[in-house]
Amino acid sequence: GMGSRGLTLAALLAEVLAAQIEGTPLPIETDLADALDPARIALRRLRQGRLPQATTRMDSAGAHS
Repeated sequence: GMGSRGLTLAALLAEVLAAQIEGTPLPIETDLADALDPARIALRRLRQGRLPQATTRMDSAGAHS
């Protein structure tokens, strides 16, 4: 884990999550919230025009779907 930093960040990130759920203003700056976004890497790739390759799934018989 992150030790004491994790303990400190847990409360702040809980407030951020609650604000996102409730649709209220975030308790942190927008730039920081963007840096914490779980989809930040996918969004960056989308902006750069580097979309991830589509993957195909195989069923239990080994056929692509």
